Amino acid sequence: MEQKNCPLEALIIITNEGKDTEEAIDILSELHISKSIISSAIGTAPTQIADLLGIGTSKKQIISTFVQSNTADELLSILTEKLQLDEKNRGIAFTLPLTALTSNILEERSIKL
Repeated sequence: MEQKNCPLEALIIITNEGKDTEEAIDILSELHISKSIISSAIGTAPTQIADLLGIGTSKKQIISTFVQSNTADELLSILTEKLQLDEKNRGIAFTLPLTALTSNILEERSIKL
């Protein structure tokens, strides 16, 4: 159930370009997360670092969206399982809390009004 005024987190998923990105978007849709931004990227890390981070090929896509903080851990678990992110060269998913950012934006807006 969606709560009002629940803190948000940015959900970032980095996948190999193509099928992995499509699969991630399908999973987000199943979880009723329908708005996201997809950006193309090229990995620049040396192979050893890329392998360590589990991000394989150099052509990547970054999926960015917002989720409620109280659902973030469960969403990461689902994504890790379904996208097999715990395996080498599959990608990575993480969240960043946005409470301080939203507070600053709200403070700035109220000053300008």
